[in-house]
Amino acid sequence: EPEPEPEPAPEAPEGDTTNTQIEGVDEADLIETDGEFLYQGADGTVSIVNVGDASNLEIIQKVPIPTPWELSNPDSEFPDDGFGSVWSEIEGIYLQGDRLTVVSTSYFDFPVFPLESEPLAEFDSFYYPYEYQSQVQVTVLDVAQPDAATVLETTVLDGNLLSSRAIGN
Repeated sequence: EPEPEPEPAPEAPEGDTTNTQIEGVDEADLIETDGEFLYQGADGTVSIVNVGDASNLEIIQKVPIPTPWELSNPDSEFPDDGFGSVWSEIEGIYLQGDRLTVVSTSYFDFPVFPLESEPLAEFDSFYYPYEYQSQVQVTVLDVAQPDAATVLETTVLDGNLLSSRAIGN
């Protein structure tokens, strides 16, 4: 007796529907896909991977997401004097059509020295008053051509991020 024909595999849904708990409300992900390209936010960079041919996955572009410090000081690096620090982390991304929205947080700390003095070598930096600043950054990328994705817009807000959602467009 001949073996029955296997049932065809169900078609994959178009695009990413993970974290959709309420219809029309999208929760942030660190990975999004439109079925042809995968977008991953990590380590201050959005990596774009061509997943059209599963046997030949290829990163086609990496888009660095600059920190607010880098945006406001494009010609200088954060001072590496052993006293302050800066870090930024991508918290989530949203893919809507040919726009990828990246939500990230940044944190800066640096000592506040009296204007007339410099740090005293015999004291540890712990003894100086520090200024702390946390910011939320929203960066919108044009991914209509994923191999040539560009930053369209960046908005920086002072404060902390609790969570984010995309509702509608």
